[in-house]
Amino acid sequence: MPRVQINLDDNLHDILAQRATTHNLNINYEIVAILENLFIEKPFDYISALKTIIDETAAIEVGQTFALHDLPFFNTIEHWKPNNEQMALKPSGIRAKLGRMFNDAVENKCVPHVIRALNDKGELKFKGSTSLYLKIAQE
Repeated sequence: MPRVQINLDDNLHDILAQRATTHNLNINYEIVAILENLFIEKPFDYISALKTIIDETAAIEVGQTFALHDLPFFNTIEHWKPNNEQMALKPSGIRAKLGRMFNDAVENKCVPHVIRALNDKGELKFKGSTSLYLKIAQE
């Protein structure tokens, strides 16, 4: 995937940062979402998808370890059909991007009562190459 570096003035950065925070995103994902909405007809709505996934974590029991594929919406992506403007998108790519977005949201404490699961050595826990998360009690 190509990378682009842009320089923003402080005011624009602050506006984008605030908007990204309201969507539980980092600025990079927020800018990509804005550009997709400008230039792609009917883009895949990553912001709504991430919100749905975050909302679904509320149903997970405290103390339960889970992966994103344990959440109902994440599994429906396999059956998603792109329109002509989205032909380059594949379900695997969408799941990968949503996974990175969710992980960023967890790291930034934007997902209530969810943290990355740790193994007995205190290292991040995985099932194969899949990140695992842990539902924790409310403070």
